[in-house]
Amino acid sequence: VTFIGLDPSKQGSQGGNMHAAAPESVFAWLRKEMGVSCELFASPLNCYFAQFYSAFPDVDSAFGSRGSFFEAAALPEGSYEVGPPYTEEVMDLMAKKLLALLRASGERPLSFVVFVPDWGDTCTALGLMSGEEFKAFRHFGHGSSYILARGREHEYISGVQFFHDSGDDASRRYYDVPHGTRVYVLQNSAGATRWPFTEEKQRALLSELAPAAQQNEKRL
Repeated sequence: VTFIGLDPSKQGSQGGNMHAAAPESVFAWLRKEMGVSCELFASPLNCYFAQFYSAFPDVDSAFGSRGSFFEAAALPEGSYEVGPPYTEEVMDLMAKKLLALLRASGERPLSFVVFVPDWGDTCTALGLMSGEEFKAFRHFGHGSSYILARGREHEYISGVQFFHDSGDDASRRYYDVPHGTRVYVLQNSAGATRWPFTEEKQRALLSELAPAAQQNEKRL
């Protein structure tokens, strides 16, 4: 789950927070191409996979929650989607936790696909994931630390599926993200071997993030 303030450029937006996430097509692609089967930040209301980690395991465990990601001493081998709340404090804790998990993973395949806002490397978490400490866990062939979905060129689910009067309204369900989004793929060696994030897959993921209208134009 990601919390994002409303877009202030749109008239009538008063600010606030909502549950937002990558579209279902992106999660389907992650499952097929990157072996993702679990989310590290989700809730019973907005999870895509049957298994997820969430903030309130005492309530959410009945719906598939494995507990709080931050309280997990270790993770089972696997490939995970990571969409933290967009606050610097939480993202900082997330980056440090991912680094500790990767360093302690040994030979167990471990892979994380991380979606965070493009706030620049002065943001502690982004600087850490782009820096030397994560270098051994980035396996991009072209030397970059991440791929970038530019602002207004990709879309998210807005979270209005929670509202009884608009959950089926596609015009409200999806919105163009006003800021850039960085996608980091962080893996140990075994994870990179099992789920390689090739340049072809990098382009394909950016295509999946593009607004549906743009995808339809490309198909014509």
